[in-house]
Amino acid sequence: MKLFCTPNSPFSRVARVLVDELGLAAAVEITTVTVRDPDSELLTFIVSGKVPALYIDDSHTLCDTRMIAQYLAHTANRDNVTASLHNIEDYAFEGFCLSFLESICVWVREARRAPAEVSEQILQLERARAVRCLLYLEKNLEKLQQPFGLAAIAVVCAMDIASRRLDFSTDNKQQKLAQWFKKSSNRSSMLATQPLGI
Repeated sequence: MKLFCTPNSPFSRVARVLVDELGLAAAVEITTVTVRDPDSELLTFIVSGKVPALYIDDSHTLCDTRMIAQYLAHTANRDNVTASLHNIEDYAFEGFCLSFLESICVWVREARRAPAEVSEQILQLERARAVRCLLYLEKNLEKLQQPFGLAAIAVVCAMDIASRRLDFSTDNKQQKLAQWFKKSSNRSSMLATQPLGI
């Protein structure tokens, strides 16, 4: 298998962390590619050119983070990495965590625009959304303290990129979440996949 990533994509990082956590380093070749590039090697494998992408064989490449996580967990014979549809509460929570990561990515992209192009309204909306999400996670922390799976990895990656790129982090209303984040950030898989130069 070949996992296509970019060094600083939070969703790529989720997939890379999973490879490490599942002990699949020998089975999955991690390949760094360019995106938004008409000459990218990635386009040979997936026409969307989006990362992460997991090349399985000559006719199958997965390009959705949740699907990649499910496939990696299946390959490692682990059933506690991703939520099951048989437990709709956990499945919905996992979706929320992935959505939180996506909303942080939207905020980062907007904040990185040229100053004349930045929408202050979008920045305010995304910041307010992030505050709500942190409060929700603080109240539901026990769901993140189960086996370190897709939901928890997505949250750590979201909180990490928000801190690095947006100078946004927990406050005194989310002290338990802050402690969990600090501990989780020190896992070997998280340390090995830190973004470059940010």
